[in-house]
Amino acid sequence: MSVDDPSARSAVARRLGDLYTRWAHAQAIQFAQGDGREWWSWGDLGDVHAALARETAGRILADHTAIAIVLRQRPVMAAAELAALAMGRSALLITPLQSDRDLAAEIAALAPAVVVAHEADWERDGVVTAAQRAGVLGLQITDVGVVSVRVAADVLNAGPELDAAVTVLTSGTTGPAKRLPVAWETFIRLGGGPDGREPKPGRGAVILSVPLVTLGGLLSMARLVFGGRPMAMIERFEVHAWAALVKEHKPKVMGAPPPVVKMILDAGISADHFEGVTAYMTSSAPVAAETAAEFERRYGIPVLLGYGATEFLNSVTGWTTELWARFGATKLGSVGRAYPGVTLQVIDPGTGQQVGVGEEGVLEVDPPQRAGHLPDGWLRTSDRACIDEDDFLWILGRTDEVIIRGGFKIDLNQVEAALCEHPQVTAACAVGLPDARLGQVPGAVVTVAGDTAEGTDQAPTAGDLITWVRDRVPPYAVPTVVRVVEAIPTTSTLKTHRAEVQRLLDGS
Repeated sequence: MSVDDPSARSAVARRLGDLYTRWAHAQAIQFAQGDGREWWSWGDLGDVHAALARETAGRILADHTAIAIVLRQRPVMAAAELAALAMGRSALLITPLQSDRDLAAEIAALAPAVVVAHEADWERDGVVTAAQRAGVLGLQITDVGVVSVRVAADVLNAGPELDAAVTVLTSGTTGPAKRLPVAWETFIRLGGGPDGREPKPGRGAVILSVPLVTLGGLLSMARLVFGGRPMAMIERFEVHAWAALVKEHKPKVMGAPPPVVKMILDAGISADHFEGVTAYMTSSAPVAAETAAEFERRYGIPVLLGYGATEFLNSVTGWTTELWARFGATKLGSVGRAYPGVTLQVIDPGTGQQVGVGEEGVLEVDPPQRAGHLPDGWLRTSDRACIDEDDFLWILGRTDEVIIRGGFKIDLNQVEAALCEHPQVTAACAVGLPDARLGQVPGAVVTVAGDTAEGTDQAPTAGDLITWVRDRVPPYAVPTVVRVVEAIPTTSTLKTHRAEVQRLLDGS
């Protein structure tokens, strides 16, 4: 099947129809809340499909008109996404992890024919009004799968038309998340192929540690449909709840976003939670070498870093256990070697020429698969990197983490590292702030340990921290403003949200 072959769309619908009927009693999605566990069967998911199909029946929808879904992290909303696919409709995913104003604005801007949202999201300020003004059919769904019309529409919008199964959102690390279409054939391939494996209770559940709207969510949904693997999820990531799912399902390899490595250590999760786990695989952001080493010392489990991006639809580099046994001690911090079919190069951004072995430049990737109908050939990333003499890739930071202050180049990672050397600082994020005279100047936010919250006598002041950094970096790299905060903003995949940090510091 080619990417644009309509038979791929039919294959997805047939597979879901088979799961809804033939495998109606098989466990599909587990939802964990506190100490409680709730399983949704394929029959339960099929009931949601039937309810949504009834509400859209008889309404005029063009062949490629998408159904928009505000994809709250709950089984019933995963069921709504699958229902759209079972109807042969593209699932236009909208993240609920945004302000009420931004959610309403996104619905208004997209003006889809149909919006499906959880009852809690319809109650958010301005959402119903935005849907009414956009002329969409608004369908409300409850946790038990009851579907009703929340916003009526006599004539449906044409809405966005997509020749794709779903859209997947990038993480939004430095700005608004981008929405990339994923073809029907690609969805099938990500799940394991068109034949589809038989769902079996003994087959390990995929433990979802990221939102459904992200690449990790997409991969889990594809494996649920075509891989025969159930999915276990929690509404909001919490390290103890996630570790409890690991203990319950006993995966051989566990994975979660990079910051979770330190969360596990800080929370003192007991080793019995990870019995039988042979590796912790993660990608998308660095893990400090000392943190990875401490994790392996405490749990006997190596942290195997990979590198990937939503545009590549998976990791493109990583480690095997054999590579780790041979090189792990000397390559700690590397994101491994390129996977088969992946080609990497590091270029000089000024000349466009490939740099030498071990030299720093900007990473380009030629992956075997890509989202969003991206063209063939090299895709330039925003990451600074080098490739060593043994073909291991090292990510050195992002191009947007280097600013120019009056002609002086400042690596914001260096500023963050200096702040984190302070005994009371637990985390830091430095960003570039606009300056009319110098172009950009560094600013930073930090969190501090224990009882040293902002406003107490024990907390370091902004002046204290600036003085501390001044002794450790060149004068031009000293931040002009430092603010102590309760928590540093993060994206849906737990990476530092630099755009939000910039907004926090605006006007400081």
